[in-house]
Amino acid sequence: MADKPRLVLDRALAEYEGSQRYNADLPESYENLGTLWMDLGDSARAEAAFQQALRLSPHSATAKLNLADLYRATGREAECERLIRDVLAREPEHAAAKHALGLSLLRQRRLVEALPALRHASELDKGNPRFAFVYGAALDSAGQSRDAMRVLQGAAAAHPRNVDVLKALVATSRRLGEGALAQRYSAALQSAVADR
Repeated sequence: MADKPRLVLDRALAEYEGSQRYNADLPESYENLGTLWMDLGDSARAEAAFQQALRLSPHSATAKLNLADLYRATGREAECERLIRDVLAREPEHAAAKHALGLSLLRQRRLVEALPALRHASELDKGNPRFAFVYGAALDSAGQSRDAMRVLQGAAAAHPRNVDVLKALVATSRRLGEGALAQRYSAALQSAVADR
């Protein structure tokens, strides 16, 4: 006999799926189901849901980016990149798509091509410290540590408590031999972590 928590979860999942299928004419319902199945590790059902969302709304950036993420998770990087580029062909200023393209290119070890996409994403959405962090880390990996410092310092000025940005600043300033700067960022990092 199945345990009670599992029965409760199964019932809740069935109710959620039913509520999404009630609005089956809306692509968002299939996007929600695709995300659910992806989170539960059912990539076949997730892919079918995202593809149904795209049949209902062929230009949905959300559905394409979710499907691209599924392709990434299942090792289908070329298909992932193709979908992201489809989004960017219609919406060249889509910050999340630019960032996703940069990440896809990084996974394919195409660092030189990734840098402009990551830069553009960080410029399009300055409110997202993750975009600046990833761009800074990519610059550092490309041997452009001084440029990485400038990007990361800009992110830290806008988001002074962001742990990832502060960690990257500590590491990059140490690599550049900037001991005093590394100590300053290390103190800020310790304070940010203590406040969590």
